[in-house]
Amino acid sequence: MTALSHESCTFIFEGGNNQEFLISKILKFKKDFENFSYHTAYFGDLNQVLAGTSPDRFETLNPIKINNWQDLIGVIKTPFLAFLPGLMDYSSFVPENVVLDDRSINPWVPFLDLPSTEGARTILKEVGWIGPTSLLKTDVGSEKSLSLRAIQSVIEKSNLNIRYRSAEAGVLSSNYSISNITSPKILTSSSVLAVVPHFNCNDYLEQCLQSLVSQTRLLDGIVVVDDGSDVLPVETVKKFKEVTLLKSPLNVGPYRLIQQVINESAYDAYLFQDADDWSSCDRLEILLCEAERTGAELIGTQELMFFGDSISSNRYPLDVHGALAKGPSYALLHPSSLVSRDLIQRIGGYSTGLKFSGDLEFLNRAVHAGRVQNVNSFSYFRRMRKDSLTLSPVTGLASLARTELHHRIRTKAYENLKKISGGLLPNIVPLEVGEPVQLEWITGPTIHNG
Repeated sequence: MTALSHESCTFIFEGGNNQEFLISKILKFKKDFENFSYHTAYFGDLNQVLAGTSPDRFETLNPIKINNWQDLIGVIKTPFLAFLPGLMDYSSFVPENVVLDDRSINPWVPFLDLPSTEGARTILKEVGWIGPTSLLKTDVGSEKSLSLRAIQSVIEKSNLNIRYRSAEAGVLSSNYSISNITSPKILTSSSVLAVVPHFNCNDYLEQCLQSLVSQTRLLDGIVVVDDGSDVLPVETVKKFKEVTLLKSPLNVGPYRLIQQVINESAYDAYLFQDADDWSSCDRLEILLCEAERTGAELIGTQELMFFGDSISSNRYPLDVHGALAKGPSYALLHPSSLVSRDLIQRIGGYSTGLKFSGDLEFLNRAVHAGRVQNVNSFSYFRRMRKDSLTLSPVTGLASLARTELHHRIRTKAYENLKKISGGLLPNIVPLEVGEPVQLEWITGPTIHNG
């Protein structure tokens, strides 16, 4: 691994027709990284693109002409590069927080300052990154764009062996501090099982599992629980000797599967991930360290959401308790979370009778029984697809079924807030409980059952 320095990294700014915007970004960069090398890369005729540019501005731009991104190979003399797309504004970051190695990329996401009890969503056309210059020698270098979306596209098409690292979210936390907890429920040494509910996601499952087996702090187990898919993902799972595949006889929804795995195992904590998403390689390490420091028993991360032509930067409140005191909301992304077994069992588990929105229902009960919070880093990456639970016309966020269920969940949440304000205990019983399912072992190691 290498530290970010002027000897290790060159900055590349994607050129364009808006010279004022570009120069303003470069001036900000030079103030932060005065010793670093940089170039502005242009396609086409430089004389035409930069016609009328004054000598001093021409020097500030430090332009180079390229026909494709692979032309940068002969220009960049450092093993790593930082790339800023033309449509993305410059944002500073802490160099010491960037870890460089030859098979990882660090997303470069614009910062947003927020109160600790608030979240926000920002739609970005392009996102930058910091990673190995050798990426230019792969199919990435021949793409029309060099943005993070382009890299992800190549990963999906060619199974490129590149992992993501976490990136700072830039959420202000000056008004939100937690003293060290003397007896946290989750420790850095805790045993952790990753649970991946799966339903017809085989096209995406390999990247999901690759991100889990590549964690800087190894998991103690990884289990994929299939929910009655048309095709069981046996061959994909068999590529990873650490991963167990279990099968449900019926399609019952992810929360009944999750709870069944928890009931049949004995790990200290559970890390969740959807089968069509992926994690940064340091996600578990970050979550465990922060859980031990703060005493959090349910802890999530910030996320980048990948659409077809854009990326959504989704920031969740650091102070989940403060956020939910205002009313029920998705203040934590469940598939990005780590939760203690003790908290799950204390509140009666998940609402196993629900096929969707069980995460919102669980969160609004868990907040009354243990510490809940989010870390200040983008460590989870979500793929949005039209046939997912959240976008399906039958179960999606705008569907009648989900609207009616959300009304029930929110009504109960507001009733609990009213009870607490009146000095009464909240109702933390699951909203709906379904019958247990008999999971069938298909392949992989046996999960720890105590």
